[in-house]
Parts: sequence; structure tokens; C-alpha cells
Amino acid sequence: MIATRTKTYFSDVVVYDAVDIQNRFAGDAGLAAVVRLNAPQLVSTDGQTERLLFPVFNSRDLLSVVSMQIGEPSDVVGVTEIWEPVAPYQEVKLAAGSFGPLERFQNVSSFVRFEKGNGLPGQVWETGQSVIHDDLANHPGFLRAAGASAGSLQTAIGIPVFSDHFIATVVLIGSVKAPVATACEVWGRSGDQFELQSAVYQPFADESQFDIGHTLSPETGLLELVCQHRGAVTSSDSDTLMADRDGWKAFSSGLAIPSYIDGKIASVTKLLF
Repeated sequence: MIATRTKTYFSDVVVYDAVDIQNRFAGDAGLAAVVRLNAPQLVSTDGQTERLLFPVFNSRDLLSVVSMQIGEPSDVVGVTEIWEPVAPYQEVKLAAGSFGPLERFQNVSSFVRFEKGNGLPGQVWETGQSVIHDDLANHPGFLRAAGASAGSLQTAIGIPVFSDHFIATVVLIGSVKAPVATACEVWGRSGDQFELQSAVYQPFADESQFDIGHTLSPETGLLELVCQHRGAVTSSDSDTLMADRDGWKAFSSGLAIPSYIDGKIASVTKLLF
């Protein structure tokens, strides 16, 4: 488990390896539901905030389940959504969500459907990799901008859940006061390197930013852990988090999530806290 920074939307993150999951079923109904249904879940536990759980696959092989605990509502404002396809149409609808006090945004989201390629959930489906939208109130591709502006929502990242077919888009939306992470990055495989395709950074992480198009070797930091481990990984090791960066201790922990195409890692999503 890694603890995230104070005032980020999530309070802690855990990655469960597939080989360990069977031993945890009895004590974790949410985890059991993810494995049984092969789909993301939002789980409520008495006295606690909701927890997002979503699987990571390589084709039909379950590699990991990522668990992200939403912070206390008195301290954070943000949104977690699960968008699932509507058969037989090429569109997705909201299957579950955690909106806290943002009732207006919840009401709009409940009635919206996105065609494949449209809106953040549909773009993730079409590309097969994570997509980041920043400055939501003014982002032309974020089709719920008015609701985002009213709720001070700032940055959204959509993460794909694929097995041998598209299962869902998980959308994480942070606000000005409670960002999803200190940094969100999407690295796409480019030959024998990974290339930064999109990113958003909090102001105090300026010195640790990479420019779009920057390339890293698969033997670098969290990318190396993902390639070795195959599933999602977490780390609190400063050398791993700051590999090839100029900044000093900008990040205290990190999560990396691979996406696969044809049995190979096609992209890696990093959330750095």
C-alpha cells in the first residue's frame, strides 16, 4: 500500500497481484466481485468513503487489481466514474459513480451517453489507452465542461479496462484543491522506448516535468517495474520515482498501470503523488 499526499483526491492505493487475490476473497467482497465479474467496482463500507477497484488484464489473463481509496469528503472534492458499453450500440453509459457534494455534475452524467471516440470515456475506448483532459471548464473535448466549472473540477484522466474486449473506462476527476495526483502521465510504447504522450503536473512539481515527446528506456524507474512485473505496480522508493528527473523529492509515491495490445505493453499510465 502507498499513502498519497495530503489533499489529493485519493488517500491510499493498493495493488493486488492475481496470484495473491484468491487468498483475500473471504475478507474482501469488493475484490471478489471484481474477479467474478471481470469489471471495475465502486465499493461502500460502513463508516468509510468509497473505494474504487479495477482489474488489469493482458488479453483474458488477470494480472492485478488496483484499489484506490477516496479521501474523506470533508477534505476533498472530486469524482470517480465507471463507464461501461451499452450493447448493441457503440456507446458507453455511467454504470457507477462517486460524486460527493457535486449533485449537478452527477445529474448531468447520469443522463449522458458517449459514442466510441467522443468525450473522455469514448476517447479512451477508441484509443485503448489512458487519456488526460486538463482545464476542464475550457477543454473542447470534455463535454461536461459547464458542470466541471461549477464544481471547480480541474483535471480528468480516463483509464481503459480491456481484456480480450473493451470492458469499461474508469474516469478519475480531481479539483483545484484536491487533484487526482501530483503528476499524471501517459507513456506510449515507441519502438524500444516509451514516449510521453500526455501529462499534467501540479505547480510545485515544475522541476520534475517532462516535455511531451520525451522518451525513456523501459529500464527506467516505474517503467522498468511494470515491464518486469507485467501488472500494475506501486513504489515509494525515491530513486525509482525520480529516475531521470531533475527535481528533488517532488514525489513520495507512485502507481503505474500497463495497457496491453496483442499481448504486449502498449502504454503505461503513471499517477505520481
